[in-house]
Amino acid sequence: MYQLKMNRARELLYSNRYSIKQIADMLGYPDPYSFSKAFKKYYKMPPSQFV
Repeated sequence: MYQLKMNRARELLYSNRYSIKQIADMLGYPDPYSFSKAFKKYYKMPPSQFV
């Protein structure tokens, strides 16, 4: 499940249509900080530097 969320997050970031806050909301994270922390743990870089 975690891997699916991270793959979806990557796709949403690549699309450049949503903010990090919007992506965090879509994936069920309570706030952008929690999402960024999980994303960085999985991809070894913050979502803001991913694209």
